[in-house]
Amino acid sequence: MKKILLILLILGCLEPVLRGQNQDTILMPSMAAPSYRSLFFTDPAKGFAVGTHGALIQTNDRGSSWQMINPGSQVDLHSVFFTDFNNGFITGARGTILKTSDGGQTWTQQNTGVPNDLNSVYFIDTYNGFAVGENVMLRTTDGGGSWLPVAFGPTNFYSVFFTTLDTGYIVAGDGSILKSVNRGMNWSYIYRLSGNALYSLCFTGHKTAFASGAKGVILKTTDEGRKWTALNTGTTVSLFNIFFVSPATGFAVGEDGVIIKTTDGGNSWILQNSYTTNDLFSVWFSDEYFGVVIGNWGMIERTDDGGDYWTIMNKP
Repeated sequence: MKKILLILLILGCLEPVLRGQNQDTILMPSMAAPSYRSLFFTDPAKGFAVGTHGALIQTNDRGSSWQMINPGSQVDLHSVFFTDFNNGFITGARGTILKTSDGGQTWTQQNTGVPNDLNSVYFIDTYNGFAVGENVMLRTTDGGGSWLPVAFGPTNFYSVFFTTLDTGYIVAGDGSILKSVNRGMNWSYIYRLSGNALYSLCFTGHKTAFASGAKGVILKTTDEGRKWTALNTGTTVSLFNIFFVSPATGFAVGEDGVIIKTTDGGNSWILQNSYTTNDLFSVWFSDEYFGVVIGNWGMIERTDDGGDYWTIMNKP
């Protein structure tokens, strides 16, 4: 099972009206519902989602039902990542990093020493990990026991991804893409999309990657980031998250309930019907058929047919 998780990691990659499974049914969201921002599944059945006001929920049945977990923090939580089935991390506002060693049932606060919001967390292996966010990059070499700043920048870093122990990439709010080839000790700018924020990064192998961002932008590289090409997505809304379940099949989600899908490696994209106008912030697929998306106002949807039909799930 651990091998399956590692393969998925390499590939992984406001007051709207909600429309339910039947398009004639109108669902009004609870004003207290959190906005869910990040998804992570440790196996096809068990997954976690985090969001605003310390929201943390867990599913053990492929997203059919969700249970609330107390993470011990009330700040907005932005990203969740597991290195294996027991050990995981959450990053959030005000320099928050939380760690679990029991499969997500209990969480402890880590000392980061920074007040900056942290948008994304990624671990290369059990010990080496990175957290990036508002003008800061943090690094740990002891499994989250201690975190030290690698660099401070003039922009908001949104997503970090490593393809090998040495090679990592970051996308940022100023449209830039950074690369490290020495385990994150040094970073260099390799691309900049002027005037367009980039929010998410996903690799389908060591050489091929996709980055999504504002104004419907999806960029693709096939040479480890030396050259990036803008793809025709058919949308102009911001795409907050992109996820590939295989080199050919991927999904991106964003503003106004937009979900787009490709089955040819990003050459063409098809708009799917999400039955919502809520902004969607994260997407995860365990295989080419089963997937989950999350977003504003407690929105959780799942599909069992590759996104041809999405079902709005009950809130926990």
